[in-house]
Amino acid sequence: MTQRGFIQERLESLNEIDNNVVGLLDRVSKLIDTYMEPSRNTTADISSTKEQFQEEVKEVYSVLSALAISLRKEVKIMDENIGVYDKNDDSIMILPMNVDQKNTTLGKRKLEEELEKLESE
Repeated sequence: MTQRGFIQERLESLNEIDNNVVGLLDRVSKLIDTYMEPSRNTTADISSTKEQFQEEVKEVYSVLSALAISLRKEVKIMDENIGVYDKNDDSIMILPMNVDQKNTTLGKRKLEEELEKLESE
């Protein structure tokens, strides 16, 4: 197998995940349309709309579940290949990368500053 094999598999898997995200967004859009249908059409049968809504909710959760599983598998594969070269058939090593933690308190501090300004006015 060539070096392209492992990389190509990862790219194809990520492409499939990307397509599933697009499908999820499409299903959510249909779900919102179904939810809004009774307000646009007063003569529509509400019971059929409820059934359709329930089916679409099930589809959304099904796709979301499959998407979460696929992402977990990819993360696991990436984690297993960080810093080692003998975990895959192509002997490809993913280099470790340092990720700096973001300032998680900045939003809270800004909110408190704005509240103090409002209270002082």
